[in-house]
Amino acid sequence: MAEIRACAAAIRMHGRCSRWREALGLLSGLPAQAVQANIVAYSATMTACARGAQWAWALELFRRAAAIDLKHDAISYNAAIHACDCGARWEAALALLDQPGVSARAFDGARIVPTVVGLGSAMSACTRSRHWARALHLLDTAEARGLSPDVVLWNTGISACERGLRWDIALRLLGGMDSRSLRADVISFNAAASACEKGHRWEVTL
Repeated sequence: MAEIRACAAAIRMHGRCSRWREALGLLSGLPAQAVQANIVAYSATMTACARGAQWAWALELFRRAAAIDLKHDAISYNAAIHACDCGARWEAALALLDQPGVSARAFDGARIVPTVVGLGSAMSACTRSRHWARALHLLDTAEARGLSPDVVLWNTGISACERGLRWDIALRLLGGMDSRSLRADVISFNAAASACEKGHRWEVTL
């Protein structure tokens, strides 16, 4: 147990420096040391791959972990969606979230409920791919998923409006933050202002 904890810590260290090859090497070398990898080590390696712009490797590790009967948790689930965000793989992100029209996915017979972090990564993946409407749909479904949107998630929605040149929706989201007890920050105002400018509604920003 001590060996795998030390390995996971080393993988996380490599991940913080975007050294995905080193992280992957540590995980791959565990069997030779007679050490059984756990979901923590897999999650850390997936995150390292995502930070190193290796989304395909991250999703492959996600599949391999399930193949050896490791139980996925919210952390590994979020790591996979984060990798989709880094690679702008919006379809894969939506598949992980079990969106309508996408085949249901379950782990050990029980569905893992996404967290605000995972939902935000999926929204970001859609926004990067210019599917801003899908990003806003995810924001709309947050409460139905049992999640309470925070400022970061709301800002992601406003940024999606900026990409979609929907200044009107951006202002609506900005104006609705108070009613949800969310305090708009610099990112909120800048994203909304940028949406107005890109929509040639510069006078609204005055």
